[in-house]
Amino acid sequence: MRICSAIKILVLLLGVVINAQDLELPKYKQYSDRDGLPQQQVTTLFEDSRGYIWVGTKNGVARFNGKEFYAFTTKNGFPFRVIEEIREDQQKRILVFSSEGIARINGNEIETFPLNQYVAETFDLCSTETIWFTAKNNKAEWFIGCFSKDKYTFYPLPFHNELSVSVKHAHQQDEFYIFTNTEFYAYNLKDNKLQSHPFVLRKKGYILKSLCVNENVIASYKKINTDHFLFYQMSKNQHQLIGEYQNGSWQRQLPSEIRNQLRLYIPNQAHFIEKGKVKYVSMSEQFIINGLEDSNGVQWFSTERGLTRMFSEAFTHYNPHLLSEVWAVVEQPKGKFWFPSYSFSTKTLEKNILKEEQMPSMSNHSGYYFHPVKDDKDQLYFAWSKGVVKRSPKGKIKILEYHWQGDPNALYVFYDKQRSLLLGGFRNNVVFWNNKEERIRVVGRESQSDMEGYVLCVAKDSVGDYWFAARDIYRYQFDKNQLKKYTFTHQEKRIRAIDIATDFSGRVWFGANQGLFYYDRKKDSLQKFECAQLEDGVSTVFPIDEKRLLFSQPHGLYILDLESFEKGNVKLSLYNETNGYLGNEAGQTGAFRDSEGKIWITGSYALAKIDPNLLPSHYASPLNLVFKSYNNVSIKYNENKIKLPKDQHSVTITFDPVALNYIRPVWYRYRLDDGDSWSEPQTENYITLTNLPHGKTTLEVRAWFQGLEESYLDNRYTIDIYVNKIFYNQAWFVPAVIFLLLITIAIISYVQKRTQTRLRKTIMLAKISEVETIQSQMNPHFVYNVLANVQSKIRNLQTEQAENVLLKLAGLMRKFLHTSTVTTTQKEDTLQIKQHLVSLSYELVLLQEFIDFQQMLYPNSFDYRLIISDDVDVNQTKIPPMLLQPFVENAISHGLIPNTKKGTLTIFVKRKFDRVYIEIKDDGVGLEVAKQKRKISKLRYPSQGRRLTLKRIKLLRELGFEIEVITRSSAKGTKVMLIFG
Repeated sequence: MRICSAIKILVLLLGVVINAQDLELPKYKQYSDRDGLPQQQVTTLFEDSRGYIWVGTKNGVARFNGKEFYAFTTKNGFPFRVIEEIREDQQKRILVFSSEGIARINGNEIETFPLNQYVAETFDLCSTETIWFTAKNNKAEWFIGCFSKDKYTFYPLPFHNELSVSVKHAHQQDEFYIFTNTEFYAYNLKDNKLQSHPFVLRKKGYILKSLCVNENVIASYKKINTDHFLFYQMSKNQHQLIGEYQNGSWQRQLPSEIRNQLRLYIPNQAHFIEKGKVKYVSMSEQFIINGLEDSNGVQWFSTERGLTRMFSEAFTHYNPHLLSEVWAVVEQPKGKFWFPSYSFSTKTLEKNILKEEQMPSMSNHSGYYFHPVKDDKDQLYFAWSKGVVKRSPKGKIKILEYHWQGDPNALYVFYDKQRSLLLGGFRNNVVFWNNKEERIRVVGRESQSDMEGYVLCVAKDSVGDYWFAARDIYRYQFDKNQLKKYTFTHQEKRIRAIDIATDFSGRVWFGANQGLFYYDRKKDSLQKFECAQLEDGVSTVFPIDEKRLLFSQPHGLYILDLESFEKGNVKLSLYNETNGYLGNEAGQTGAFRDSEGKIWITGSYALAKIDPNLLPSHYASPLNLVFKSYNNVSIKYNENKIKLPKDQHSVTITFDPVALNYIRPVWYRYRLDDGDSWSEPQTENYITLTNLPHGKTTLEVRAWFQGLEESYLDNRYTIDIYVNKIFYNQAWFVPAVIFLLLITIAIISYVQKRTQTRLRKTIMLAKISEVETIQSQMNPHFVYNVLANVQSKIRNLQTEQAENVLLKLAGLMRKFLHTSTVTTTQKEDTLQIKQHLVSLSYELVLLQEFIDFQQMLYPNSFDYRLIISDDVDVNQTKIPPMLLQPFVENAISHGLIPNTKKGTLTIFVKRKFDRVYIEIKDDGVGLEVAKQKRKISKLRYPSQGRRLTLKRIKLLRELGFEIEVITRSSAKGTKVMLIFG
């Protein structure tokens, strides 16, 4: 039993005390074939003028835009595998050098120049226009090769069976330096003469590398199995020792003009030489093959395990597996750091030893909240779930308790050195203790003040007032014991502060759920720090120094330039996983400044420590834009124009943003030709343009990181688009055709005008003649009806009645024949039709005689009523003649006469809205019954009166008369309404 207990104690001790050797996270990022590299072993690196990082591997080359790799391998037509070097020529094309030949990449297009029966050894890359190299054939014979104007030329060398031969051009025509592993030669290409200059130490080492520095050829000589290097400057007749480096230090420093330009990577070592200084690289179990310092000063290294990118030395991150969920940081004594956590027990770090601290006399060693503090006596205070934990320098523990309605949680502690007061943030209250641990004041609900919610943060401003962050924001004047509540809203949402800090100028800043705010003392109000990119809450705000303010967003840390802010400008730096800060989202009120001025930041992923002195005064991630393709056709690097196929006037252009630090998503605007308005921002990296005009159109694109548009106003990129339209699709064609058509139309119109005028007159006269013809057809129709009646009476031997009918008919016929239509024309260009109208009174008199005549023919068959409204002047009202008679005749003949009962014919004349309404109504059998009776009648004849009248009315409408006819019929009779006007 005792043995088991001892083992448990031993395990506990081993688990509590941890050497911090593996505590820090690596300060670099590794890219491998899983990230898109063609192969894991990286052989060489190069940064081109566009900002791309080119990565040579043993299976092709890749282009890195900061976010993703685009690989050139045998899969997409790149024939070479092992890449030796990469350069950019004067036309901005990429030259890739391999032992198998040279390839040229222009956009996504590849040109290859294989060596065929030769194998290249080394390349002299002092120039990209004429490239010299050494090569050997399958017989182990060595040559100097020359690649110029896309052609190879070979010159034999008198070497056989040498393991390695390299060449450097002496910047003089036909003069070269030739290096083997141990020998140096001056070589004249024209004379084919080789002059030997053997090294004194050639049997103890080998030539590591020959370099071109300011047109000086420098050879680095390495002694075997040592860290000992000799540097020689070459000339035609001799070599001169100019530097010696051994075991990490210079025995003989290089001349300054060479030292400042020299950059030497030592294979299989964890350091390199730059500007005369030895720089060590902290990469565990990895050795440098080659390296690159990009235009932003970031170090990149090629290793056997992939591409390595080094992060800023300003950031140190701690292994989250060893320091999990750290909620706060405090230091006491100097050099010893405490890391309380809500979920785990408190840990300390001192002299690279990480320990788990067990608070004496406390059963629960977790449950800690925010912002522990140290007082003037080096006593620590922790916000805890059961009160405030006080820990003396000797480890004595005491709990400062406070309960509000049974809730003991203390979420925040603050120590005021000037007043020697300790403040604890609880639910609905802030408690004040003096240096004797006496509770001297409670501000909040207990003191009848309007405070609601847990107090998440406490701060003090430059005038001595305290600020509390709970459900609302509160300012407390200690000397006056006055609490003021601020209920602020932004975009109709309540602002809830999470962290509060006072900068060195005295301004109070608030990290809130809706962004960053500051207190305007003149307005006694919170003001929003307006910046488009700050869309999320700020959990930490902390002044770095007089010029910089640090605050957080979920995607990283921002640093605000306070000097620019005072001038009304916004100047921000952003740090996230792309440029050094790996903590992810900063913890709530999670910033702490230690005794050395370092700033600790708790984070959702890892605890971070920042050295402000190593942070640049302002960090802006460069962003470049490369036009990549149009309509799936690659755009070459050395071309800044697009020529569309003939008669193609639509194009989709894709561009590639190049930024080695993608701090935020990239946004774009574009416009066509200078002076046009910019488009709305977009995140898509392509633009579709349609209906482009013939000729040249200039596309201008702007790119920036989201929310940082003002910092990238100069990021403008242009490309010319040439459209070659067929002549009938060009802009001038349509206006020209329209102009010719207008002239043609004008001529045709002029010619046809008189013809059309004559035609209109002829048509109108024809219509008038047709109206008169219909009217003449209607008179015989009426006569036919009367004669049929007379014939009936004669057959019935009613001769006297037949004679009276004929006499009455003669009178009516004279009046019917008196009515006629007269037309006149006026003006040459306008046909005026005037109808010889009759007054309504005349028409009604004629109609009365006709009805009397009908009553004579059919006695006791119907009664007749005429009703004229007072607002109708029958003498002034004009209507076409003989228009009412056919409808009256139909009412009598087909409605009233067939009825077995005596009926009534009513004519009602009225005026409404300047229109005359004439209603002809009978209570006869109706149209349907009359139609059926006509079908079975022995004296059946076709009834033409109504049809001819309606046809006449239609023609009168075409002549300009406004006449409407509305007919309604049922078994109780028929009503016809004629509307004039």
